[in-house]
Amino acid sequence: MKKILLCLLALGFLVGCSSQEKEKDTPTEEEQSTNSDISNHVSLPTLFEVDQTKKYELGPDNYFIYEPINMGFHYTTGGFTYFNFIDKKENEIGVRILCYELIGENKEKINNLDKIGSKDFDIAMARDTKLIKIERGFNKLNYQENETSTNLNGKEAILNKGIATEVSDSKKSLTYAMFDFFLDEDKIYPCEVILTSSENISVDDLEAMARELIDTIQQE
Repeated sequence: MKKILLCLLALGFLVGCSSQEKEKDTPTEEEQSTNSDISNHVSLPTLFEVDQTKKYELGPDNYFIYEPINMGFHYTTGGFTYFNFIDKKENEIGVRILCYELIGENKEKINNLDKIGSKDFDIAMARDTKLIKIERGFNKLNYQENETSTNLNGKEAILNKGIATEVSDSKKSLTYAMFDFFLDEDKIYPCEVILTSSENISVDDLEAMARELIDTIQQE
């Protein structure tokens, strides 16, 4: 009888230990959230494809995007990134992502959305750098002035879209969508994202693609 009781007690002890061990190995909701991949919190694009294993650094404070599949020319210096890629409909898309960390007096000078695209600010000055590599045959563009306020997934932004002509040849033009906004709530990182294309793509479609690209911007 004693042997039977001892066996039952031993069995109960082992089952209890096993149960405690399983509970210990099961992560809490907070741990699951912390350990989940960053892609769970990012809206992946539908108009073009990205490689989630390749992070393309944008420059300031470890901001990055997932690298588009079918990327061609690409160049990054400081916070200025230039590249092109092919979308799902085989259109060639040019991209300029211009980020800048405000320091010193610039924090007061560039304190609202209207100032991001001002002609004397570094972002505007770098706007068409490498354009001849991104959009073959184009060197500098005359953008239309049809800015409107908009929302970028909760962020305030200024949208400018339309047809831009080449400065030295007004017969040549590109469809474009341009967004100015701040990457952060403290307004230390102004950003301008421009998508251009000489393919058969509408202004609205290019805007939609620009929105999707902006939605993938992350910070490590």
